[in-house]
Amino acid sequence: MWTLELFRTVDGLRYGELPAAGFSWSRELRKGSLDAPPQGLGTERASGLEWSVASLEAAGWIDRNEHGWQERLVALLMPKKHGVIALYDGIPIAGGPIADSVTFTHDTVAITVDDYAEGILSRRFVVPETFSPKKQVKVTGKSIGGLAVEALRVAMRKPAGGLPLELPASETGNQTAEWKGYAVAQLAAEDVITDFADLGPDIDFRPKVLDDSHFVWEVVHGSADQLELGQTTVHDWEQGSPDVVSITSTLSTAYIAHRVYAVGGGQDVATPIQRREAEVPEGWPLIEQVISDSTISAVPEQEVWKKTAAEATAAYDAAYQDAVAKSDAADTKAAQAEAAVAAANKALADAKTAAQKKAAKAQKAAADKVAKAARSAKTAATKAETAAKKRLADKLKAAEKAAEKAASDQQRIWAKAQLQRLGDAHLTPYPMLQIEMTIRADGITPLGTFWPGEVAHVTTHDHPALPDGTYPLRILSMSGDAGESVTLVFDPIQPERY
Repeated sequence: MWTLELFRTVDGLRYGELPAAGFSWSRELRKGSLDAPPQGLGTERASGLEWSVASLEAAGWIDRNEHGWQERLVALLMPKKHGVIALYDGIPIAGGPIADSVTFTHDTVAITVDDYAEGILSRRFVVPETFSPKKQVKVTGKSIGGLAVEALRVAMRKPAGGLPLELPASETGNQTAEWKGYAVAQLAAEDVITDFADLGPDIDFRPKVLDDSHFVWEVVHGSADQLELGQTTVHDWEQGSPDVVSITSTLSTAYIAHRVYAVGGGQDVATPIQRREAEVPEGWPLIEQVISDSTISAVPEQEVWKKTAAEATAAYDAAYQDAVAKSDAADTKAAQAEAAVAAANKALADAKTAAQKKAAKAQKAAADKVAKAARSAKTAATKAETAAKKRLADKLKAAEKAAEKAASDQQRIWAKAQLQRLGDAHLTPYPMLQIEMTIRADGITPLGTFWPGEVAHVTTHDHPALPDGTYPLRILSMSGDAGESVTLVFDPIQPERY
């Protein structure tokens, strides 16, 4: 039997049971369809939830005879702050924060419930709390799953940053991650976790009852040795049994790509592109595909070389100002020397006796010598200023080029690796068969004892696309409504006969 509960998103505090309502729900391990292999992080959500104001009053959540009942109702269903979780026989199946918009009519209230990661972690960033563009968080010696766990720790290590996430010990390995302050726009926690999931390991957020007063989301991930999630029990379903309502399968060639061009960001010859290919099966025509991701770019990390350029510019400015000061000092000395020469010439003109003339000539000779030295000093200072300007400008250009090349090389290596991974993920030389099965939620294998990512043994009889037999199939997604049936979609498989 389905029930709905209201909870507080910051700590999972359970407020109590809401009135019954019709709704649909879904959970998936990876996002995907028959158009492309499933990738990234899955979601869980519930939609179509609607209550009458009268039903909420009857359940004791509001009292329309009290002053301020509207404010209480609005506070009750406050998006992000509060959430709703759907339970089947007391086991949490799907839920999360109330989505951004709540619709009120005169006598009804309607909401949608977001996925927990999407609803909260998309608005939390993996940067240090002591923030500046230069600050970074670096994690080493972890598996990819371990890095995901550490990213979540960073995202929660903020004022009022706690979340009802039950994190495992971060698994050790040989992976490293750096999250830099200046790249904050690309470091939403949901995106970071999704990128890790794209690299292979299953990552899932599974709701569960922590105690009588709290819900919690258990974070689970594949290990370095086994990327897929493990399980203790393999469930068995057989076509035609009381538990299985129907089995359908879809044969799709939308997956097929013998050659993939993975294209990154850019609009010129510098646009990074990686071509990945698989052997074309005999009798098949070559089928190519282009996959684009504009976030993967070979453009240098601008902040790296701009910082070096700024430092070089500052050094140049300081040296240039020093040269200008020396030149100004030389100008002053030259002016003083010229004044001394003028005074000597006047003294010589005013001289009356031979002795006076001799002294005046000596004074003029000395002044001429000083003036000549001053003019030489000014010329030297001017040359020094020009040389300093050229030398430092050359150093500035060299520093910019060196820093830009280093950033560009590093960025190109990263872009190449990312695009190769993207291309390989979409290489599928054969058509794929996706099996969908509807089972009874209240059957022998009750809902709440299996999750996306786990394997089930499905036995078929006289199925037009599957020879009789038992197939180990991994659950990709689960969905249903407030009724008693659940639709399971399994990871696509490659039919051997094709």
